Amino acid sequence: NIVGKPMAALMMQKAYPGDATVTVCHSRSKDLIKECQEALFTWMSLQNQVNYNTIKKYCEYLNLQYNLLIEEHPAWKIFLPLFFAGNIDFCGDNCFKVTEPIAVTKRDFCIYTNTFNQSLDVSTAFPFIFRSKEVPHIDFKKIYRFNAVSILKHFPTVKDIVSKFEPLPLNDFSSLKFDNREIKFGVAQKEDWNLKYYFVYPETRRVVAVPYWNVNPDGINVAYCYSRSIDGRGNGKYSLKDKRMYITSYRFPILLYRILLLESLLEGNTPFFEQGLYIFPNINLNIANQINRILNNSIQYE
Repeated sequence: NIVGKPMAALMMQKAYPGDATVTVCHSRSKDLIKECQEALFTWMSLQNQVNYNTIKKYCEYLNLQYNLLIEEHPAWKIFLPLFFAGNIDFCGDNCFKVTEPIAVTKRDFCIYTNTFNQSLDVSTAFPFIFRSKEVPHIDFKKIYRFNAVSILKHFPTVKDIVSKFEPLPLNDFSSLKFDNREIKFGVAQKEDWNLKYYFVYPETRRVVAVPYWNVNPDGINVAYCYSRSIDGRGNGKYSLKDKRMYITSYRFPILLYRILLLESLLEGNTPFFEQGLYIFPNINLNIANQINRILNNSIQYE
């Protein structure tokens, strides 16, 4: 009452220093994380591109202001879901920007993103992603007809991608901390100041460097999926009966997540997270086969 409400009123007025979009929350707000994501998205939509270090600082600020009580890495819970869903995209050199509004159609549904002031009846469980029976009257630059199989056919396998990583003349593995400590191959991390990731092949002991996040955010995700495919842990399963895909959520490639998210939403369903798994309902067998191919045949069919 002393600071918050007067400040909100000041910033909402159509004059300096206001003219801003203001989100007001209190202790009974149902989903503070979503409110923070909307605040972050609104702020980033006013920028051309934003460095990830600045995004992290803004998420730390939101964590304090909204009393989220996130003990470490607030950006992981506020920013990363927006990045994974495609609301925000990587534009190189550790920078990100809000993607342009886009519409994707398939049979009965249209999915569109990054538009403001949409009604609740078209909203989904994902911020700034909407679903309707018809294309809304919005000036989209392009409307896409979605075909997941056609897109996935052009994806190389995780094995092929890792094989293109930079090779390193590393023979001493004593300083490496392997993700799978028992077998000591696959993804490993050198415990030093730069927290560099490596991939060690099982038989040849050939070593390649995994690209840094600021160069390729999906590089480490691809490496982990390949690692799980060759050490027997696998990357998930597919239910032939229910047409559901269960994917190990940790270090899953972002582009594959976006395709499965769109497919499930366009089929009228809502993907969800449960016990370390991304669960995508209504994924047909042809799509599952392509995902399995890309992930080096590491999906179990049930």
